[in-house]
Amino acid sequence: MRAEVEIYGANNNYLTGVTGDTGADKAVSYDVVTPGNYYFRIRDYAGGSYTTTYTLTLTQDEVPDEYEPNGDFAGVKEIALGTALARH
Repeated sequence: MRAEVEIYGANNNYLTGVTGDTGADKAVSYDVVTPGNYYFRIRDYAGGSYTTTYTLTLTQDEVPDEYEPNGDFAGVKEIALGTALARH
């Protein structure tokens, strides 16, 4: 199977994808900047039908945030009213 892995957004709009060699692991990445539903399409590039099993692994990278450096509410920095903040 020559797998094709694609990522689609909430409106079924194509975002990114990858096609790899037969039997090789595939990796595709996408920076999610908008909350919502995302969909994955995994298929054979040539349209074949297989009973081969596969594993889909999703990972999440932490986004640095100088105003929330430790992941809990106890250590958050106070932001003064009217302060402009840069977004990632």
